[in-house]
Amino acid sequence: MLTARPVAAEEAAAIGLVEVVLPDDGFLEAAIDCARGIASQPRSALVAAKRAVIDGLRLPLSEGLRLEAQLFAECLADPATLALQDRIRERYCGTPPDVPVRF
Repeated sequence: MLTARPVAAEEAAAIGLVEVVLPDDGFLEAAIDCARGIASQPRSALVAAKRAVIDGLRLPLSEGLRLEAQLFAECLADPATLALQDRIRERYCGTPPDVPVRF
């Protein structure tokens, strides 16, 4: 960032600058699939994550971290989050040990 060096998509993903790199071919479908994954999460968690980033950037680090912790604690108590945790636990417990589980 400070060097203004261009970073290729694959390198950006490898160093954590971006979360995912979508393919050129089938980009729209991949973007829609990615959006579906995000939209399938509890709304309260999405709102809290966005609020933690936007509001947290306006605060000193210690206060931003405190805000994030508060929002996370509120999410943990949300009924939608608890239901999601139950579904994940059921999927995990019902999957053989040698099979990877996608959440």
